[in-house]
Amino acid sequence: MKNSFKGNCNSLIRRGILLGSIFIVVLSFSGCFLLPKEEVVIAPPLKEPPKVKYDYVEAKKGTIERKITCTGYFVSIKQSDLSFKSKGGYLKKVYVKSGDIVKKGDLLAEIDPGEIENQIKLQEINFKKTQLIYDEKLKGENNSLKPNTNEVQMAALDLESERLKLETLRSDYEKTKLYSPIDGTVDYVLSLNDGQFIDAYKTLIRIADTTNLQLEYSEDKIYSFQLGSKVEVTIGTKTYDGEVVSTPSDLPPDADESSKKRIRISVKNMPGDVKIGEKALITLRLDKKENVIVLPKKLINNLGSRNFVQVLVNDIREECDVELGLETDTEVEIVKGLVEGDKIIK
Repeated sequence: MKNSFKGNCNSLIRRGILLGSIFIVVLSFSGCFLLPKEEVVIAPPLKEPPKVKYDYVEAKKGTIERKITCTGYFVSIKQSDLSFKSKGGYLKKVYVKSGDIVKKGDLLAEIDPGEIENQIKLQEINFKKTQLIYDEKLKGENNSLKPNTNEVQMAALDLESERLKLETLRSDYEKTKLYSPIDGTVDYVLSLNDGQFIDAYKTLIRIADTTNLQLEYSEDKIYSFQLGSKVEVTIGTKTYDGEVVSTPSDLPPDADESSKKRIRISVKNMPGDVKIGEKALITLRLDKKENVIVLPKKLINNLGSRNFVQVLVNDIREECDVELGLETDTEVEIVKGLVEGDKIIK
């Protein structure tokens, strides 16, 4: 009985130890599943950096030319500005308008002569009376046995005095009129109404000789032109030879100010239908080089006195010093530093 009880106790103890061991094992396995899993860090794949692509132009030989191109207008070599010289007055009438063709001696305009017309008529009467007196004195002297030479001389002097008065009045009357001094075209008429006052020496009308025209240029490039310089003149679609015949530097010191701000060009064999005010293109060629390396000026980099370009050598960007030659507004000649085929990065 005692041994049986003892055996049961040992059996229970062994069973408890077994169950405890199983519990610990199970608990340990379940604990592993409850812990968070660590993430595996994967190394990024190795990639080659992308190649830089450059936009470039190849150095080539060509022609570079330095020239001046500007626009001029045809003017008359001979023109006359007409005004009332002796005195101003109230405008009576203008008989022409701009564009009219006139002949030498044509009446163009006049101012109100005032009382001068009546004064001329009265003076003509005085002159005739004095003429009669002189004729009588002269006749009496010829018929008299005792001629009175003094009376004849006095009558002659009176006659001359009246004649001079009449000529002065007639001259003053002519000064109230404007006549064309040349054959030509009315180039300008001052805008005035009949009855308006016009000052003495105020230009009222300009007459231009349209048979002899020259090309005039009067802007900022006039000092690039020299007397005798050969130019090309393009009228419409045709080009003609021209020569500079007047520049500011060739004028005398007392020349008018407007002449000092212009050049004049004579055009050979130009069409006969060219009109005053018509424009033409002027080309003055200053320098020209052929079969040289030419680049756009914008590709040249400047650093102090250094000039250089960016070139592509074996797909690598490099700086290359260059020596410049002839330059224009947009292009430049490369004298040294580049050869044909070099790739210049834009």
